[in-house]
Amino acid sequence: MRENLGWIKMFSVIKDKITTGFSVFWESVKSYIKNDNSSAAASLAYYSLFALIPLLLLLFFALSFFITSSKAIMQRITILISQFIPYYSDTILNEVYTLARHKGIWGVVSIGVLLWASMPLMGTLRTAFYNIFKVEERPPFLKTKLLDIVVILLTLSFLVAVSFQMWCLKNFLFLVTARFFIILHPIALLLP
Repeated sequence: MRENLGWIKMFSVIKDKITTGFSVFWESVKSYIKNDNSSAAASLAYYSLFALIPLLLLLFFALSFFITSSKAIMQRITILISQFIPYYSDTILNEVYTLARHKGIWGVVSIGVLLWASMPLMGTLRTAFYNIFKVEERPPFLKTKLLDIVVILLTLSFLVAVSFQMWCLKNFLFLVTARFFIILHPIALLLP
């Protein structure tokens, strides 16, 4: 009899967890439809694609101070671009080399235009967060544009920092594994 009570309690707990999970899922679907989140997702995807090119150009501008000083970086960029975009790699590489060599061409106006072209993505993100958190009062136009510029610059800085960290981690792991195999190599020669 006690065994049956244990099973009944276990099934009751499982039923409660499934019911709770299903109700959370159902409320999420209803909220998604009510708030028209499919439209927000589509606009985020569109503006992300639209802002990709200006953001990449800004990233190349920021990295151009380091690119021309290192042949290893230029070789790595050549490999990456030829892997990701094989058909247009020559054209893109010529543009990257030209931009890296002629840093003086980048004026304040062109950087401003690239920042301005990236701003719709930040505006769409801001609108999505306002809708998520039900913010009624919107800040003034100039304040939002300045905030967008700051967020773009912080995002680019974050991407540069992450890529540098990944490069450092890769080199560290290479050195550690190389030393490990140097230590094990004589031992491996002794094994049958």
